[in-house]
Amino acid sequence: MDLLPQFIMNGIIQGSNYALLAMGLSMTYSIMRMVNFAHAQLYMISAYLCYSVMKYWISNYLVAIVLATIAGAILGWLIERIVLRRAQRQNLFVISLGLVIVAQEVAFIIWEGFAINFSTPLTGLVSFGPVTLTQQKALVIVVAIVVELAVLMFFRLSRFGKAMVATSANEDAAQLMGINAHTMSSAAFTIGTLLAALAGSLVGPLFSLTPGMGTPLSITALIVIIFGGIGSIGGAIIGAYTIGILQSVYAGLASPEWSTLVGFVILIIMLSFRPRGLFGRE
Repeated sequence: MDLLPQFIMNGIIQGSNYALLAMGLSMTYSIMRMVNFAHAQLYMISAYLCYSVMKYWISNYLVAIVLATIAGAILGWLIERIVLRRAQRQNLFVISLGLVIVAQEVAFIIWEGFAINFSTPLTGLVSFGPVTLTQQKALVIVVAIVVELAVLMFFRLSRFGKAMVATSANEDAAQLMGINAHTMSSAAFTIGTLLAALAGSLVGPLFSLTPGMGTPLSITALIVIIFGGIGSIGGAIIGAYTIGILQSVYAGLASPEWSTLVGFVILIIMLSFRPRGLFGRE
């Protein structure tokens, strides 16, 4: 039990990653009514882009994060404008599955499919009492918290954010008020992709980069938004940290091999007592 604080900190790091992904996935579903299984593939692509920028162009990691995140957001915008906007809503799910395959094949062709260890200069240690973590992990937590607060403030305080909330609540009523649904869909998908790209750039150095690294995260992010309540950004954040911490504690105290099942068990328990999720709307 002496290691429990360390396990909880590891869960916070994991939860920070889940939160960045889940916020974007929740945003996309709320407005486009689309379960985007390719969401975490954009996370994977951006992790590779950040690695490539550092290796072949600029060695400054922070600059590489910014460039890879912007590139990921632009890619998301292009996908929405060129592919998704032209498709019928009932076909979006199938298209997202196709994008998963395309993204993985592109990554395999460009980066040859080998596992890549992505290192950064942030290798020093930071200690908080019994808890120790690398500077890279500390950066993940700090950036995630800042971004989460910024996203919550964006939806609560900005006019554009309120327009997105109105569109997610009732698209027809929002259009009668003069809100352009296509603009809201494009914004939701682009911002969601930006968050996924940021997560990939931040968390990529903590793991080996592979074309399939995003697939398990797509499932976990979906569990998180259902647990927190579909359409609730706050619920996605709370769900992400809850599942991240419980997975980490279970892996540390019991069995790492079965830790991925923790999210499914928590989701089943939640839906048994509250089918809408933690903060889901009627």
